[in-house]
Amino acid sequence: MKLKSFQVTNYRCIDDSGVVSVEPDVTCLVGRNESGKTALLQDLRRINPDDGVRSVA
Repeated sequence: MKLKSFQVTNYRCIDDSGVVSVEPDVTCLVGRNESGKTALLQDLRRINPDDGVRSVA
């Protein structure tokens, strides 16, 4: 299963991220300091925790 898009609401400093598309080849998060980039990634990890397996590209 691959993540194609997601939306974060009511988590830490994020009220509503809107729909964020995840492209298969490149995805990056860009924003000002303290804009919620890390909170967005932490929320994704919270709903899909790391199982300890690392993939090598």
